[in-house]
Amino acid sequence: MSGGLLLVGAHVGDMDFTAGHLALLHAKAGEDVTFLHLTAGEGGHPRRDRATYKAQKLSEAEEAAGRFGARLRILDYADGDLVASDQVARSVASVIDGERPAVVVTHWRGSFHRDHANCYFAVERALALQRENGGAQNGSPQLFYAENWEDADGFRADEVVDISSVFDEWLAGARCHELFRGGVVNFDYQGYYEALTTLRGKMSGVRRGAAFMRPPSVFFAPVPKLGGGGS
Repeated sequence: MSGGLLLVGAHVGDMDFTAGHLALLHAKAGEDVTFLHLTAGEGGHPRRDRATYKAQKLSEAEEAAGRFGARLRILDYADGDLVASDQVARSVASVIDGERPAVVVTHWRGSFHRDHANCYFAVERALALQRENGGAQNGSPQLFYAENWEDADGFRADEVVDISSVFDEWLAGARCHELFRGGVVNFDYQGYYEALTTLRGKMSGVRRGAAFMRPPSVFFAPVPKLGGGGS
């Protein structure tokens, strides 16, 4: 595989909610798309034990990936205990080496969720390891950060992608997750992310939009357009 999209999230669901629409656009453009979840997110249910909820989350991830036209990779780190370490970074780097994506999307570091911030550092370190080891023979992947309500500190909407054509399919895929539909926690995930697509769309002159941030170090450098077909 080369030239595809890799979405790296701390938990099952993180990238589905924030970039599942981008996955659909790339998949429909004929590109390879892979979701990499570093944990299952098994610790987030107030009424189910971790083993039961993990099995549910893995099933949800598989169903959602199928709807998004994507491959699925899930690492076995524990929810809530993801650390910023070279071990985690090497695990991510191994997937990047195997997938050889043109674009990687992950969390922004300005998060109040430790797992999210540590996922950010794992991806940054993985890309650095790839460069150090000469693995990026055709150039390093372009990196973007997805807009997540938990990662909002310092997030900047550098690029808004028109997701109007895949909105309904994204919503159906995200609703594979009980967390998104409601009933797990009090936060209204579906209401928030659905409204966010309206807000970003209104601000960009399209019906539905999704915002992504570029790494600050390349803010003034040319970067490809997101959305599939030439990323």
